[in-house]
Amino acid sequence: MGQSATGNYVTRGDPWLATGGPGNETFYYANMAVWEDDASTTAGVSVHTGSFTGKGFAWTDSVLIQAPNYPKDSVDKEALAVARHGNETALYVTLTNFIETCGIPEWGWGQIELYRSLDGGDTWDQTIIQPDETLITDPDNPLCGFDGVINQGSMPAVAPNGDLFVTWERGWYAPFLGGYALPRATIVVAKSTDQGATFTTPVEVASICSSALFPPAAYNRTSSNDFPRIAIAQSGPNRGRVYVSFHDCSAASGTAPFGSDTDVYVAYSDDGGMTWSTPSPAHAVADGKMQFWPDVSVDTTGNVDVTYYEMEDINLTQDPDDIECSVRIGGPLDNPTLRQSTLTTFSDFYWSQSTDGGGTWHDPVRVTDVSTNWCAATPINSIIPNFGDYNDSASFGNNVFAAWADGRNGGILDRVPTAFYSQIDGIGRAPR
Repeated sequence: MGQSATGNYVTRGDPWLATGGPGNETFYYANMAVWEDDASTTAGVSVHTGSFTGKGFAWTDSVLIQAPNYPKDSVDKEALAVARHGNETALYVTLTNFIETCGIPEWGWGQIELYRSLDGGDTWDQTIIQPDETLITDPDNPLCGFDGVINQGSMPAVAPNGDLFVTWERGWYAPFLGGYALPRATIVVAKSTDQGATFTTPVEVASICSSALFPPAAYNRTSSNDFPRIAIAQSGPNRGRVYVSFHDCSAASGTAPFGSDTDVYVAYSDDGGMTWSTPSPAHAVADGKMQFWPDVSVDTTGNVDVTYYEMEDINLTQDPDDIECSVRIGGPLDNPTLRQSTLTTFSDFYWSQSTDGGGTWHDPVRVTDVSTNWCAATPINSIIPNFGDYNDSASFGNNVFAAWADGRNGGILDRVPTAFYSQIDGIGRAPR
């Protein structure tokens, strides 16, 4: 819990953890925050500082970040990067700000912003990276604010030379929303060479088909996300190479029709994000399964690691028309809104590695030792979303440390979902 001038706030959702770098025992934790006395109201983003003292660890400080126009603006989906600049620690928090538009609070379509502190969290300032793209902004127009290009799901990363890169999805839901301005969703990257004071115009990494409206049968949200992840080689033969991972429900050419067969791709840049390689698949593509939410990281030798979900909707019963899966996607418990399907969703978690800088990939390794039946593991009163919004992983040495949501506890009400963790050892070796 933290305190601000307007009340006490508590942590809630979208967690990000980072350290001050090798040899620095300070940890930083960012997350969405809500008011202690009204958990339905977003307070902003809180950033917490903690450290070890002897064998003990304690969080000793926190700060609440709010949009300048709060509460008429509302922030979401923050992400955190930490870097050392001389003797100071720089904290970079990127987020989506749904700004007041057409005179209506929180009516915008998503503005990507940076909140930075160059003194370890003592003071903060704001930079707008991607302005809101509401298509009609005239308040006298009855269609004001009813369509726009959605910018969402940002993530920052810092290069060895101190340059700051931010990736996000421009056009989530396109072309179903914002289609006449942007016919397909795009993965983009912007760069700052002055510690976040200014940014380049976003550069397109890939054009994708958004799978937002085609989630797995057992996902208990109305839509899923396509947000990218970013990592930069800090050492090794490709030091400074920028990697972006994403999933796409089409071939890498970006021309296939929309659908739920999503595949994981990685693209890289060697010229500071100006141009990007042809995205390479991290596994066999077009296999009828949903590979999604990839997280990319680079180990100290330069190997590139990607972890991701693999899910499949299959028919279990002899009757192809009976309801096999029913999950609550909203509404009160006594009158829930349900997603019902004749299919059952099974999931596993996978790891794939490239030892040539993202050009080719080893055969994926299954990390989970038990598949999850998410239909069985999601009771009506389960938390929403049942398997979350993200996966996460980090590489160090020749190891990958991965975390994901798992439903193998089979519907125990206080254990859905459960966070699982695995340490993956070596090149092509099984996890333990």
